[in-house]
This record gives sequence, C-alpha cells and structure tokens, in this order.
Amino acid sequence: MSLIIALDFDDTYTADPDLWSAFVKKAQGNGHYVMVVTYRMASYGVSDIEAALPGIEIVTTEGAQKRQYLRENGFPEPSIWIDDMPELIV
Repeated sequence: MSLIIALDFDDTYTADPDLWSAFVKKAQGNGHYVMVVTYRMASYGVSDIEAALPGIEIVTTEGAQKRQYLRENGFPEPSIWIDDMPELIV
C-alpha cells in the first residue's frame, strides 16, 4: 500500500534536516509519495525547501488550514501528516 505523506517544513523538517531527509529517501524508496505542505505564503518563497528536498512537490497554503486547502485545490488526501503545529491541519 502506498502512502501519501505530508511533511511540514518550518520547525518540522528544519528541526532535524538529516532525520527528515533520510525519512523522505526511505519513504520514497518504499514507494510512498512525500510532499511538503507549508502554511507559508508563496510570496515568501520556497527556494530553501527546493534546495533541501529537490524534486519534492511543495504546496504553500497561503495561510489557510492545510487539509481544507488541499481538498479545495485538488491535491490528494495525505494518509499521514507530519507537522509541529497540527492545529494548522484541521
């Protein structure tokens, strides 16, 4: 079974980049889909995310709740959320 994993970047990935980079590599190697879902505004930029996780889909929710933003914009529903602020997912 393939999982869809939504990984937050700021204060989640950045809290331990080595851990999360290894996790992403292993998850992808096992056939799972990993995407970054961030509360950021697109105008803030994502070049740091692209540099840290090349080739990963990045979704900026423009300050909207993450689950609702993904649903309203046609993104797949994550099976697993990894986020330091789960209250932003609801």
